[in-house]
Amino acid sequence: GLRQRLAPAGELVLLSVGRLQRRKGHDVVLRALAHLGGVAGGMRYVIVGDGDERSSLEQLASDLGVHRQVVFAGEVSDRELPSYYGAADLFVHPNRDDRGDIEGFGIVFLEAAAAGLPVIGGNSGGVPEALEDGVTGFLVDGRDAGELARKIRLLTESSDLRRRMGDAGRARVVREFTWNRAAARLMEAHSALDMAA
Repeated sequence: GLRQRLAPAGELVLLSVGRLQRRKGHDVVLRALAHLGGVAGGMRYVIVGDGDERSSLEQLASDLGVHRQVVFAGEVSDRELPSYYGAADLFVHPNRDDRGDIEGFGIVFLEAAAAGLPVIGGNSGGVPEALEDGVTGFLVDGRDAGELARKIRLLTESSDLRRRMGDAGRARVVREFTWNRAAARLMEAHSALDMAA
């Protein structure tokens, strides 16, 4: 299946989903992988999405010597997306406030949590609301590759911690974002998206 294709040697799969824009922090994940050195050899960082930063991210991965660990999956349809969440071990999205352009409610965090993935997110915008630090994942400074590397390492080294945080995240989504509350937010988000499309 997809997991086998993404991580043929059984590597741990880190996943990011979203447009390749500066504030998303993909560059910081690449730097974190470089920080991890040899440990990163047992990881695959799968980037779902496309955007104007793609070529510079590919160049950065190459410059940092982590390109073999990185998979640029490009655009993935809504129908295929759940299988990417299902193939991953850990969701990472260390977005940062970049020139006043901050992350909205962080719907990808909820999708990842609903799939039972522990999440590492950047401490900006609507993200803290979608992630309970130390319970469903970790909040990090989205500019600090060293801090991100430490949190990635913690989660990759402990399948027990991954499972515990993933379960807590899934339970929290079910508990706090049940239809009556999430539907209103999603409808708002989607109508805004439709107008932007």
